[in-house]
Amino acid sequence: ALSAVGIYVAIATASALFAATRGSAGAHVRVGALHALQGLAEQGALEYHTTGVRPARRGARGAITAISGAFACADGYWMISVPHGPEGWKRFAEWIDDPELNADPELADEKHRRRRRDLVLDRIAAWSRNRRKDDLVREAAERHVPASPVATAVDLAADPQLIARGFLRELEHPLFGPI
Repeated sequence: ALSAVGIYVAIATASALFAATRGSAGAHVRVGALHALQGLAEQGALEYHTTGVRPARRGARGAITAISGAFACADGYWMISVPHGPEGWKRFAEWIDDPELNADPELADEKHRRRRRDLVLDRIAAWSRNRRKDDLVREAAERHVPASPVATAVDLAADPQLIARGFLRELEHPLFGPI
């Protein structure tokens, strides 16, 4: 996420510097992380806008830590990244209270979790399937386990923060009309 924000900051700064060489009085550069990340979802947003069909997930298992990725839940998807260290695993394992995972003390080690990754991810997927994403994210935060809801293009189009800040608005295109 930070790299996406950095790219947008660099582009905005370069644009402001270019404008200064053309006599501009200066510019204030402000880039929000949510705005930068919205740009990364442009394919899904374009697909939804042009076809009216909600884009399907194209992959769910992350690679930042042995145990990370996006998982289905009762009302969509959520993402989690279990911290590397044994304390992060302990907080996570206590939370999901899975007998099979808790029976293997070696899972406290990141290398062992990498070897047993598919098993652990499958167990997380089964555990979260009938739970609501906001509940999962809230409970993860209470346990200091990084997690977030996965927003669809439709979710982002209705996001109150994006709307309030004027990030998404209708424009008149000379050929296509209002977009």
